[in-house]
Amino acid sequence: MKMPLSESSKKYFSKILLYLSKMSQFSLELVEESPSMLAGAVVFISLKTLEQVDNSAEPERKLAAICQLLQE
Repeated sequence: MKMPLSESSKKYFSKILLYLSKMSQFSLELVEESPSMLAGAVVFISLKTLEQVDNSAEPERKLAAICQLLQE
């Protein structure tokens, strides 16, 4: 999945992704979910958050690619 983002947006995305991944581990309900579903949700929420800062993130356009990666 190619992400045409600036370097600063990529760094911000990485930080959001790491933060949400860590926070999801504090919820027993989330830990019991499928790891691939949880990973996809974290990536999508990270992109939605990034979209608030960088409009080129376009999470809805990347949703199909995220789903495809999770099925592999």
